[in-house]
Amino acid sequence: SRTSLASEVGVKTQMSGLMKIVVVGTSLSFLTPVLYYLPKAALAAIILRSTWTLVDFKTARELWRACKPNQVGGLRRDFVVWWIAFFLTIFCGVLYGIGSAVLFSVLMIVKDAAGPRVVVLGQIESLGGIWRDAEVWTEGRTFPGILVVEFRGPLSFASADYFMEELEKRRMHAATNIEIVVLAFGSVHDLDKTAIEMLRELLTEWRARGVSCIIADAKSRVRLLLEQYFATAAGKGKQPLLDQPAFIITLDDAMNLAKRTLARRNRGAALPATKEDQEYIARTSSAGQGGWRHGGSTGPVMGLVTENTRAENFQRATSNAV
Repeated sequence: SRTSLASEVGVKTQMSGLMKIVVVGTSLSFLTPVLYYLPKAALAAIILRSTWTLVDFKTARELWRACKPNQVGGLRRDFVVWWIAFFLTIFCGVLYGIGSAVLFSVLMIVKDAAGPRVVVLGQIESLGGIWRDAEVWTEGRTFPGILVVEFRGPLSFASADYFMEELEKRRMHAATNIEIVVLAFGSVHDLDKTAIEMLRELLTEWRARGVSCIIADAKSRVRLLLEQYFATAAGKGKQPLLDQPAFIITLDDAMNLAKRTLARRNRGAALPATKEDQEYIARTSSAGQGGWRHGGSTGPVMGLVTENTRAENFQRATSNAV
């Protein structure tokens, strides 16, 4: 109540504490006989009036109108937190109310870290070919034999098992037999050792089943870890678990590569790589040995092929496959 009253009367600085000392000290020293006969109801009314501005039902009404699941843009979680704090504050006290609301919020943060959303993407041709959640955008186009999945959160020890289970569930329940999985890692900002070992196990199992994987939109540290652990073969006579010419590729580039690979498989598994493939791999390999990783003369990004060159390579390769 003291804090609310100070805010209501326009307190701006810490000098208000000194004024409180003067007022309270003077009252206790000289006004006690006068205040002795003041009814408790009057004191309660003063406290109620000072806390009146703390009552905010406008926020509750806004949260009620927005009480929808988070997946469809709602604020249901905030609505639950507000009511937990409200009821426990009334019946148990301020400390229990605020403490319970904070604890519930922390648990929700842990839940989000352990189980981020895993969504299947579809291409929205009416919006220029952008990729969106196929569950929300039902008009999104999918491609037979190719599954495009986006993981929206950090991939760590807390979410590794969840990621593998959800990914396998979507692959197994796909409408067509999935031969290539494209993983959009644009929202994955962290990767730890547990997640790396999980990916190694998953990719090894997929390779045994004839399923390939292409990772797109990987950034910074995540991209470097993927190259370090999956771009090179584990031993002589073995293929890299991620057999893609480069890791700085967009989702559209990854889809073009997947379509080309799928077309080549349908024409025959022994079909050799095209001339464009060989030139593309040679350029990206030489760039990786140059200044791309450590700066160098070409900079951290331009050491690889430029966006235009990469797009031209994919376009030529796709047209050859078709």
